[in-house]
Amino acid sequence: MPVIASNRINNPVDAEQILLNGDADLISMARPFLADPAILTKAYENRVEDINTCIACNQACLDHVFELKPASCLVNPEAGRELELELIPATVKKRVLVIGAGPGGIEAARVLALRGHQVVLADQNDAIGGQLNFSRIVPGKSEFNETIRYYKTQLSKLNVQVRLKHRITADDPLVAQADEIIIATGIEPRKPDILGVNNEYVVSYKDIFEDRVPVKENIVIIGGGGVACDLAILLKQKGAKEITMLQRSKAFARGIGKTTRWATLMELNMKNIRMIGGISEYKAIDQGEITFLREGALRSIPADLIVYASGQLPNNSLYNKLTESKKPVHIIGGAKDASELDAKKAIYEGTIVAREI
Repeated sequence: MPVIASNRINNPVDAEQILLNGDADLISMARPFLADPAILTKAYENRVEDINTCIACNQACLDHVFELKPASCLVNPEAGRELELELIPATVKKRVLVIGAGPGGIEAARVLALRGHQVVLADQNDAIGGQLNFSRIVPGKSEFNETIRYYKTQLSKLNVQVRLKHRITADDPLVAQADEIIIATGIEPRKPDILGVNNEYVVSYKDIFEDRVPVKENIVIIGGGGVACDLAILLKQKGAKEITMLQRSKAFARGIGKTTRWATLMELNMKNIRMIGGISEYKAIDQGEITFLREGALRSIPADLIVYASGQLPNNSLYNKLTESKKPVHIIGGAKDASELDAKKAIYEGTIVAREI
C-alpha cells in the first residue's frame, strides 16, 4: 500500500529524510508552495537557504479561504497575485532609505534591491525582524525564525546595506543621501489610562518580550487580543504560577484567525490562565493589586507584576518630521495604521510600495 506523508513537512531536507528512512513513499506539500513556489527547484540546486519557509500561521491561506477570500501567504504576498505583482526592473535606479527592519521594512528592502535600487535599511535594534522576534520566542511559534533567516539571507545576497543599532533622526546623513525614504518604524504599546499605571511593577508587553523585566509568580495582563495571548503563554513557560487576563470585551483572542483561535483558547485553558472579560471600568492600580468594575461590582486582583497589552499607537513622529522635506516619503505597516497590527499587512504594504518606487 503506497503511503503519502503530509502535514507540516515544510523543509525538503526533512522530506528527503522521511523517504530515505522508508517511512513513506511520497511527500505531500501544500502551504509550502504558497510560501515559495520554487521550493523544490531551490532544493534541487542546493539553495535551501534561499527557501522562503512556510511558518504555518494560516493567516493568509486557510483563514482567507474560510472567509471566502482568495488564498495568499503572509510571508509571500505574491501568492495568488502573480499577475498583478510582477517584479519589473526599475527604469530609474535610486538610493532608497528604509527606516525600520520589521516585516514591512525588510520586504520593502528586498524588493527594492531586486528591482535594482541601492538600498540602506536602518533600525535602532540589534537585529532585523521587528515584532517577528517576539513571535519566534512564543512556545509553538519557533518557525518564525525561518522567516527572519530567509530575509537575512536575501538582504545579504542582494547587497542591502543593513545598519543596525542606528536610530535615524531627521538630520541623519543617510536621510540627506537618499532619493526616497520608506518609514516602517512600527508601533509603540499604548499605555492604558488607569490611575497608578506608572507604578514600577506595571510594564508593557515589550518589556517582557525583550527580557527587560524579571518574571513574577502572580501576573495580571491587561488585554486579551493576540499579543496578550502570546504573552500569557510565554510567561507561563518562563515560570509564572498564576496569570489573569483582563479586558473589556468578553471575547478573548479576537483578531486571531478561525483556524488557530480555537487552539489558542484551548491552550490558555489547559495552562489554567484565567480570562476575565466584560470589565466596564478600570478603577486603579495600587498596593500590588488592580481594581476594576465588572457587572456592577467592584473587584480586585492582587499581582506581583501587571503587564499592559491592550493596543498600540503608530510610531510615526519621524514620518511627520521628514514630510516637511522635499523628498518623497512613504509610510507602511504599524507606523501607518496601528489599529490592525499584523505582519501580513505590513509585508504586503512593503512589497507594494517597493514596486511603486
